[in-house]
Amino acid sequence: MVVMARPTRWGGVLGIVLMGCPTSPPTVATAPPDAAEPVAEREVVAQEASEPSASEVVPIEADRFAFVAMEDGPFPNAAPLRTTRVVVSIESPEGEAAEDAERLLSDSRGVERHDEPGAIGLATTPRVWMFGKAGPCEAKVGKAYVAAYDDPYLTLERGFEIESCAEDFAPLAYLGDAAPPLSWRVPTTVYYDTVADPTEWEHATKPVLMANGLAEWEPDAPPAEISVRVHEAGKVWEIGYAHLWPHEEACEEEEGVDLRIGLWDGKRFDELSPVSRFAGNSELIGVLELDGDAAAVIADERYQLQLGLLDGPTIAWSEVRTGDYHDEDVAYWGWSVLEGYCGP
Repeated sequence: MVVMARPTRWGGVLGIVLMGCPTSPPTVATAPPDAAEPVAEREVVAQEASEPSASEVVPIEADRFAFVAMEDGPFPNAAPLRTTRVVVSIESPEGEAAEDAERLLSDSRGVERHDEPGAIGLATTPRVWMFGKAGPCEAKVGKAYVAAYDDPYLTLERGFEIESCAEDFAPLAYLGDAAPPLSWRVPTTVYYDTVADPTEWEHATKPVLMANGLAEWEPDAPPAEISVRVHEAGKVWEIGYAHLWPHEEACEEEEGVDLRIGLWDGKRFDELSPVSRFAGNSELIGVLELDGDAAAVIADERYQLQLGLLDGPTIAWSEVRTGDYHDEDVAYWGWSVLEGYCGP
């Protein structure tokens, strides 16, 4: 179906809207970003050759990061695309934008692709930098797209399809002429097992877990099972435990989960501030490192991506929206040791 360009109907310009603003982000100096040459005139830059030179250092700015959606990624984006893409905006449309979203939904595909970004209100095709184990690399940017879904709410997503330039990459890309020389590290499991008696169990992280309630429960209701989970991504660790109280009826099962993200040096755990005063048990997705030190933490909080820029032991969190989700899905988000299923 051919669609006439109506930029004013879609509204908006290229940009990522994030909550919060980092106070003192780790920084390396800047050059103002401009749009790239048309993608057809640019080749994918090899990962080893794409880091900025010493004279082309780039700052780590929260509002230049964009969500990278992928079929097998950590965030279950519901848009009707399965291609890897950089998401410029996700909105709950109103007025004419809602009408356009409904029109897209009337087409079973629910998505349109355009050679001209302006046809759907996006700015010129950006340069998109992905982060892999070896550092940043430039992705090949394809067509602009607009997609709609109504699951559970009417949602409109816009962005650009991309071809990845790294085998394993972060769920965030950087938009601009160049990218900071960050490398991506995914967490590995240091420990995951049940613990019969926390007072007799020994592990380097035991003092952290005990201080956070590993061996605390009502005297007449001890948990039937205690699990400990420890993940590490360089100097950033996620340390947590789960208590389980099983029941014959699945909906009567209970659990208590405690997860903390912090900096670990082998002996000392400096817990990072939570995403918000209302957030709890955010899960560590990975870390962007600068010269071997953690520069940014990526976490999952109820399926929304949380970007935390580090300045020493302090962290400034911003949310990068990944989509709309059913309340039932969000209710079962996160690490759980429940044995049964209690839901719709």
